[in-house]
Amino acid sequence: MKKILKLMSILAVLSLVVFASCNSDDGGGGGDTPTPDLTPEQEQAAKLVADGATWTLTSAADAVTVDGTASTDWANFTLQFTAVDDGTNGGFTTTNSASPLVWPTSGTWSFADGVISQINRNDGIAMTVNVSETEVTLSFEIEDSGSGRTLGFGGSWIFKLGR
Repeated sequence: MKKILKLMSILAVLSLVVFASCNSDDGGGGGDTPTPDLTPEQEQAAKLVADGATWTLTSAADAVTVDGTASTDWANFTLQFTAVDDGTNGGFTTTNSASPLVWPTSGTWSFADGVISQINRNDGIAMTVNVSETEVTLSFEIEDSGSGRTLGFGGSWIFKLGR
């Protein structure tokens, strides 16, 4: 009888230890407010905004290419995204842009009809975006139309940035 009582006491203590170590499923114990689920657009925007981080060109020789050829005119180029409203659009600012026709100093962006792999800039440029926590690649086309200073910036541009 003593063995059974001792065994039951040990099982009761183990049950309490296991129960006390379990977290609730509401985002943590102790009255924490659960975070709402983010939409895919909000998750993608959060990666782009990166808590206010500034994206800089990667050290790769092909960090900026136009029509497949590396461009060295973009030294020290930086890009920063911000989000507004519900996190599915926002603004951007750049520094050291070699051409405001390719990257203006500031503007706005939004997802293209809910497609999180494409953002549209307010200047009409549609960009394909591939973003992770530490890297972003932006690909876009600029038409070589017009004359004078607009000529020569047309082509398929790719920017590889990191933080």
